[in-house]
Amino acid sequence: MSIKNIFFKQYFETNDDCQRLRTETLKGKFHICPLRSISWMVFLGCLEGVVEDWKDQLNRHRTHYEALRSQFMVDPGSSKDFDPNIHNPLSQDESSVWNQHFQNQDLKKEINQDIVRTYPEKDFFQEQKVREVMLNVLFIFARNNPTVSYRQGMHEILAPLLYVLHSEKVPKSEVDSNELWSIILDEYYLEHNAFLLFDGIMQNVKHWFVTSGTVSRVIGDDTQAGLPSNPVVRKSHYIFHVLLKEKDPQLYEHLETLQIEPQLYALRWIRLLFGREFHLDDLINLWDGLFAHSRTLELVDHICVAMLIYIREQLIGSDNPTCLKRLFKYPPVEDVQSFITKAINLMNKIGADIPNPNLNSNPNLNLNLNTNTTTITTATNTNQSLNQIKKSQQTNTNIAKPEDLIQTIDQLTKKQSHCAERLERIVFVIQKELLTSPNSTLTDSMLLALAELKQVKDILSGLLPDDMTPLPLKNSKN
Repeated sequence: MSIKNIFFKQYFETNDDCQRLRTETLKGKFHICPLRSISWMVFLGCLEGVVEDWKDQLNRHRTHYEALRSQFMVDPGSSKDFDPNIHNPLSQDESSVWNQHFQNQDLKKEINQDIVRTYPEKDFFQEQKVREVMLNVLFIFARNNPTVSYRQGMHEILAPLLYVLHSEKVPKSEVDSNELWSIILDEYYLEHNAFLLFDGIMQNVKHWFVTSGTVSRVIGDDTQAGLPSNPVVRKSHYIFHVLLKEKDPQLYEHLETLQIEPQLYALRWIRLLFGREFHLDDLINLWDGLFAHSRTLELVDHICVAMLIYIREQLIGSDNPTCLKRLFKYPPVEDVQSFITKAINLMNKIGADIPNPNLNSNPNLNLNLNTNTTTITTATNTNQSLNQIKKSQQTNTNIAKPEDLIQTIDQLTKKQSHCAERLERIVFVIQKELLTSPNSTLTDSMLLALAELKQVKDILSGLLPDDMTPLPLKNSKN
């Protein structure tokens, strides 16, 4: 039985409405979750009720998405049933399919301008097929929600969803009709699943992307005329003037004295669900807790407060420019789970403080980027350990409890993910230097070595299988 089978049976095929899954996710147990995308579907209400009903729900969702594609992705030249007097390229009639076609092309162009800038350091988002899926999902959402349409930043919410779905997808030839998790993660429906999750999030946050409005600003229980009417600006002011003021009056007074408007930094935090403040893998872990807590994402407010308190010492003793610099460029954090814990405590009026950053507190992780030997050794040991566990699982009938096995896999895979992140930074720097430096001389051997390094990084990241044939490097030992 695979890890995914065990996890699905332990946490989804239960009678507690996945409450155990939700509780343990909020505690940060699943840094590496074998079925994270399905967990998110449950947390966001995309799959509801008993697991026996999920297959029917899933079929309805997929049929709905196909209908939306058929409705909005119209090729005006593919049908001869249209009245040529109205439906022609020169028609100004609003009902003309050609008029709608040109509007669609303008919308797609706008979306594409953002897609090409998505995580430029990650090869995954540079793939044309990935960009096409992102374009389709964002376009369909925009056409199906004309009041909001597409707004800059929406692509940054979709990107992590697609990244997780891709890492968990099941090849069509390996889909087991008897295993529901396998049916859900069928790679053929990757785009459908991406839309399902994205739409599930956006239905609760799309008002944050509204650029104007007529609603008065609300701070606490007071409505104040003449103050910001933009929903996300109101939210920023509430977080600052109510929540932070209550929890940390000294920090509040300092930022207020410096006249730092909360929307300057909080608008991005809120709209992108902290997407630009943390590394992608850290962001995914943060989203675990955010989604598990509530599908309405009400924990966002208190995560913002927790983030401010986390850097309070750097802010208290700084002037306006220095504070803004720190707020615009949030420092690295060892474990984002601390923000979930702190935010929940804040919401429950519990005053547990977040510890100061300590990048070396985990003895299992060596964060010295110069220790290349240690990185490679750790990755090798991780892969060997994973293989040993898999073999043991197949041959040993007295295997440890599924929960212990999942926890062990979680710890080992976290190390693997850490090594992949470091390799990704190394590849990015080397590639940029080789391709941009006017004094560098590229050879076939150098390019092959760089390609091999990228391949290793993608294997560790789970984007490639671990049985990939090594590239034929010259002067190599093997």
